[in-house]
Formats: sequence, structure tokens, C-alpha cells
Amino acid sequence: MTEVLLLIFILNIIIGWKFTKIYPITLLIITSWWYFWLLISSLSLTGLKTPSPETYFIYTLMLFSLTAGSFTYSKLNKKKQKNQVNSLYPIKIPIKINQRINLLIYFLISIATPVVCYFLFKSISIILTSSDLEFFRGAVFGSAGADSIIFGPGWVEFLFNTIILVSIHIGLFVGASIFILNGEKKLLVLSSILMIASGIMMLGRFNIYLVLVIILIAFFLKKYKIKNIVIILIIFITPIVMIGATRGFESISDQVKIFIIDYHTLGFSLFDDELTSPESSLNSKDKFGFSSLGIIENSFFILARKLGLTERLGAVADVDLNTFRNLSGAESEPKFYNAFGTIIYSLYYDGGIFFVISVPFIFGFLLNKHTNLAFNRSSVKYGSLVFLYLYLGIFGIFQPLLMTFIWYQIIGIILLFAAVGDGRSYSRKLGPKRIESI
Repeated sequence: MTEVLLLIFILNIIIGWKFTKIYPITLLIITSWWYFWLLISSLSLTGLKTPSPETYFIYTLMLFSLTAGSFTYSKLNKKKQKNQVNSLYPIKIPIKINQRINLLIYFLISIATPVVCYFLFKSISIILTSSDLEFFRGAVFGSAGADSIIFGPGWVEFLFNTIILVSIHIGLFVGASIFILNGEKKLLVLSSILMIASGIMMLGRFNIYLVLVIILIAFFLKKYKIKNIVIILIIFITPIVMIGATRGFESISDQVKIFIIDYHTLGFSLFDDELTSPESSLNSKDKFGFSSLGIIENSFFILARKLGLTERLGAVADVDLNTFRNLSGAESEPKFYNAFGTIIYSLYYDGGIFFVISVPFIFGFLLNKHTNLAFNRSSVKYGSLVFLYLYLGIFGIFQPLLMTFIWYQIIGIILLFAAVGDGRSYSRKLGPKRIESI
């Protein structure tokens, strides 16, 4: 299986670079990312259970469908693409779009920043007086019988995630889009700082990693020099390693094994464990559920319970990823992990193979279309959606992101630019400097 995955990975890169007009760089980034980690998972470098051929087939099918959706858009849009401008110039953001962006910046500064700073200072004060940081990490998220050590009651954490953290995500994606189009860094820097602060206060690396990946992609698309990219890597890797040390992994080699290799591949082993177990949630329930609607479905049931209309928790609550599972390939060295699963988990949970094929196809179609609108026609809105898609495509390898707040982020970006067009600008150039097409 390793040889097959290696061949597919190499062919994917060759085809991606060879047919850039129908295979956008954004699609190449996502598919190469998945094929690379699928290949690594087949080697079982750290002792994780190697997924079955059936599991690899399902993931490969998903990626083929993603590519087919992108190619379908290119085929349907072939005539229009011939007439499109194949190079971008630094643009001046239209006034109405700028007003919306300034509104977002104002919210982040006046509302999000004080809230994040309050919880950050509260977190730091607890950390400095705590003798067990592992306990702190677990207590951050609370449980059925205890409130979060930082947020308190569950509804406070829910509001923080729904309003504050969603807005920071939107700011990060919009900021990255603006940076690509005209080099403005204000929103990107502000959102990055807030995202990192929210990660530190929970002793988590995910948010820091997200900022790192978004900035690296933005620099790559902006044709920045390699030395600048290396500097960014060093700046971000340092706190990631430091947080890892507080979690009981002081050795760099242990952090590489756990936080890089295991964390990027255990989702495949977890899905395989669920897929091959007859009693698992993937095999023991009716299909066509609604867990992929994530927080929208969850919010509906929260409201319904508050109104006394139902006691049901919703499809998201039915998906149990919190139980520790032994994902080791050797009985003598158990490796217990929980709360992880790739984005394909909720798709298969809801609609089986049909969703695994159809949803990625739609995603690939939209990814190509919005990449085209974003960077060939200078649209801030579609550029923001492209970075959100990159977030979904890259970080979907860690968890079922469709079950989270991703839908509020999509709705937020659409509403932010509602009634002001798509933010395109064709003639307002800031100068003659050319930016090559991406």
C-alpha cells in the first residue's frame, strides 16, 4: 500500500504543476497534504496501527472526487478562462468593502481584544499557581460535572466560541485575502495575535499552528523569499515547542513523534478503528444524519431544549470521539488517543460513501471557482472563502471540522460582504508592480 500511495502522491504533484490552469495551486496544496500524511501513516513510524486498504480506498476516493469537482469547474469555465486576466496588480480595496473591513477591525479591537485579554490573564494567573499543568489542560474544557476552569459555565464558553473565536477566524481569513491582494497586513496581524492568545490561554497549539499555516500559505502565494518563510517558521515553532514541554514532552524527538507524526496520522487509524468495528457509531446507526451541519444543528437543539421542546442533544452529541482508544499496532506498547478524527468521519457518519464522494466534489468545484474569482478577479470576499477552504482542507486532517463552528465562519464571511458585491476591483491599481498569477 505504501508504494501505491507514494506513486499517487508523486503523480498528484506532477499533474498539479503541469496543468495549473485546471489544477489550481490551492487544490494542489490540499491534495498533496493529504496524500503525504496518508503515505506517512502507511509506514507506522511511531507504532500506530496501519489503516486497512479499505480505509485508504475511502480517503483516496474522497481526494479523487475533490479533484474531479475542481476539474469540472475548469471544463465548464474553459471559454471564460481564456478571457480572464492572468496576472494581478496590487489593488485598491473599494470603499464599501473597506467600510466592512474596518467594521470587523473595530469589533476585534473593541470587543474581542478585551474579552481575550481577560481570559488570557485569568489563565496565566491559574497557570502560575498550578502544580499540575496536565490537569489545567483538561480542566479548561470542563466536563458534564464541572465547569471550565477558565470560562466557568458552559454557556460562557459557547458564546466565546460562537462570537469571539468565530470573529477572529473570519478576521484571519479576510486579513490573509487582503494581504494577498494589496499587501495590507493590519487585519492579518491583529487576528493572528488574538488567535495565538486564545491558544496560549488554553495551553493548546492548534490556534498557533493555524496562524502559522495561513501565514506560510499567504507568503507562498505572495512569492515571498525563502528566508522570510524560514524566519516565520522559527518564530512560530518556538512557542509550539514550549507549550509541548509544559504538556510533559521536553524531548524534541518525543514531540516530533507525538505532535507531528501521531497527531497528523492518528485520524486515519481512528477512522479505520471505527470503520472495522461492527459496534462502532459509524456502523450502528442509520445513515443521513446531520452531524456535518455541526454547530448549526447543535445550536438548534440547544435552543429547543431551553424552550422545553425536546431533551435530545442532536447528532453531534451522538458522535463519541472522547472515548480513549488503543490505536497501537503492537499489543505490548499501547497508544491511547481520543477526540481526534478527520473531516471524513462526519461525512461517512451522515451519508456513507455517497457523502464521501458528493461533498468533496462540491468542495472541489467551489474551491476552483472561488480561487479563480479571488485571485484572477481580485475579490476580497472570495479570497477570504478560499483561505477558509484551505483551513477546512488542511486542518480537516485533525478533526471533523464540519461538526465545529466552521458554518458560522462561512455565514459570517458572506454576511460581512452582503449587499456590497463581491469586492472585485479591476482598474484601481496602486502601481505598475506585477504579481504573477497563482
